[in-house]
Amino acid sequence: VMAVPLIVMVVITQRLTPRIRHYRQQFRQDTEAVTDFVSESITAMLAVKASGREAAMVKHFAALNRTRRRSALRDSLLRELLRLGNANMGVLSLGLILLLTARALSQEAFSVGDFALFTDYLGRLSWNMAFFGDSLSQHKRAGVAFERMHALLQDAPADETVKGDT
Repeated sequence: VMAVPLIVMVVITQRLTPRIRHYRQQFRQDTEAVTDFVSESITAMLAVKASGREAAMVKHFAALNRTRRRSALRDSLLRELLRLGNANMGVLSLGLILLLTARALSQEAFSVGDFALFTDYLGRLSWNMAFFGDSLSQHKRAGVAFERMHALLQDAPADETVKGDT
């Protein structure tokens, strides 16, 4: 019964992998567009002032930031929903165990001490389950960063991205 919520969270995270990756990639692209615009604006500041296009630049900057904010919200919302699901799977497991052990407790096949010990272990195990689920979703998001780093290395093999300096 304890393994069922863990399996459910792994399945949910695996099924959401394309969406996790898409939202993270979109957020990174939108952030890159904002930082590129800021860099180009600083470089071309004198030309912009001379042509009187400050208002248009500010308007374009605001539009880029709105797009970035939307993608950041989607990315954060999905991450937090997965984190919430992972954290509450332990509570759901505890509820299921309580329902299953109620009869055993009433028939004295399961002592109160056994139940107290079991719920203590269950709390520790549920924390580990939440950590595992969160780590799994973070791993999917980190894959996007590794793809971007690999693109910067161009012709280098993929394992060079994380190779230590010896």
